[in-house]
Amino acid sequence: MKRSSVAETLMVKVRLEQILKEKGKSFYWLSKETGINQASMSMIRHNKLKTLNLDYLSRICIVLDVQPGDILCEDGRTPKKKGTIAPRG
Repeated sequence: MKRSSVAETLMVKVRLEQILKEKGKSFYWLSKETGINQASMSMIRHNKLKTLNLDYLSRICIVLDVQPGDILCEDGRTPKKKGTIAPRG
């Protein structure tokens, strides 16, 4: 039986697609403007990261003129590990 952990349960999603669409910009443009390589940007885009580098988050926020809360959102899942904080709801 596999043990689950909080790290295996995605609780926050990055919603860059919607923001870029609203601003008429592409991920290629964002990659160039932030200096974040396209491979990392693809991982961010597809929510494949287990951790998000705060420097990346800061660069993205500055370039898009948004706050972290505009980019990050809860995906509705709750942690499976005992003793962790559940999402507000």
